[in-house]
Amino acid sequence: MTKRQEDVDHFIRLIRGLSPQWLRYACTHGSCHRFYLVLKNRFKTAVPYKTVCDDGGHVVSKIYGKYWDIWGEHEPEKHGEVSRFSKEDLDKMSSCVFDEGYVLQNTKLLLNFDKQESLNG
Repeated sequence: MTKRQEDVDHFIRLIRGLSPQWLRYACTHGSCHRFYLVLKNRFKTAVPYKTVCDDGGHVVSKIYGKYWDIWGEHEPEKHGEVSRFSKEDLDKMSSCVFDEGYVLQNTKLLLNFDKQESLNG
């Protein structure tokens, strides 16, 4: 990993450390595009890419030759291929927002996430 890539990794770890469970959940359930915007603000060369997931898709940021999300480095060979965003994709993703109220109403979902998180370390 290059020094620049280490800087990205360190920045993501700092952000994630603010509230590990909530941020990881939010940034993988509706706010992944907003996390890209945070990264873009810090790393001006960040470019959004999309992945195809069981639930429709996820935004990762390409910075210094690697893909990143709230978990850190996103490895396409492990997590699925990525493709560049179209204008339509960006318009669609900018309207996606993590709904904290929904999660608070569905605490079972959050508790299951916390349980999985503790098992994964």
